[in-house]
Amino acid sequence: QKFRANLASALIALQEPRIGQSCINYILHKELASDFRIAFSGAGADELFGGYPWRYPLRIVNQRIVPIPQTLEDTAEWITSKWCRVGHLQTAIDCLNTNIQFNSRVWTCIVESQLKNYQIDWNDSWASVEACLTFERDNFLKNLLTVDDSHSMQFGLEVRVPFLDDEMIRASQTFHPSELFSYCSKTDSILGKAPLRQLMLEIGFPEIASRQKLGFSAPTNLVADSI
Repeated sequence: QKFRANLASALIALQEPRIGQSCINYILHKELASDFRIAFSGAGADELFGGYPWRYPLRIVNQRIVPIPQTLEDTAEWITSKWCRVGHLQTAIDCLNTNIQFNSRVWTCIVESQLKNYQIDWNDSWASVEACLTFERDNFLKNLLTVDDSHSMQFGLEVRVPFLDDEMIRASQTFHPSELFSYCSKTDSILGKAPLRQLMLEIGFPEIASRQKLGFSAPTNLVADSI
């Protein structure tokens, strides 16, 4: 009900056709602004510290996290498949009432050309993971800031993003990709953001240090079903 009631206002605030997580952020900012004028956001932590392990070519072998060997071309295809899943690009195209059909090969070529500009040692077994992380930081972080800024300004709420402080960004670049992930024996799964989890453990929050990543998706099917 809240999604339906706030969708139009959220889109007007953004001034662009974006319907997913944005509407939830809009509702959150609206409710925060009734009691607060400044809020802290965790935006950027996932992109800097590998918060979504499924986005990266990783697997578990004998309770160890190992990268899936990939060439630059393989990595471009991997990234395209993962981000198409996130963006539902054909659905977005259909919303624009055009006859364009999504072509994954075209998008893969675009991604591939970008990966070629990265200073990555493709002989390193973790190269493909590093490439995915770099691509994500280059293409996704700026959009996160646009969403929070556009929505919070509607309600006079100042949102600060400490994870995207220059010093924090530089610090995140000092970690090798292998240091960002840890193995959870309880669920036989890969956890991201290992440095942040270690910090939580050291300052006395073990329940946060071992917590599984939990997403909260907007009910975008309400919009897609109406096309």
